[in-house]
Amino acid sequence: MIELGKRLRRLRVERGFTQEYLSDLLKIPQASYSKLENNKGKIDVKVLKRIADLYEIDLVELFKKSMSFVIIKQIQTATI
Repeated sequence: MIELGKRLRRLRVERGFTQEYLSDLLKIPQASYSKLENNKGKIDVKVLKRIADLYEIDLVELFKKSMSFVIIKQIQTATI
């Protein structure tokens, strides 16, 4: 399973973004974004949604390889 932080880092690097650039777009401190990539930070669902939108992927895609089917189903049925 790929952890969320590794997935976020891979997506960022694939697109040539820096942590600073992404944190500016998300309106969060760069240190907070760095913690996310290192699986040490907490993240608001709204920020996750903005990340998914920036990468033009569904929110569930961020978690597909790191979460169980049950949790994915909960995300799909949740309202944001």
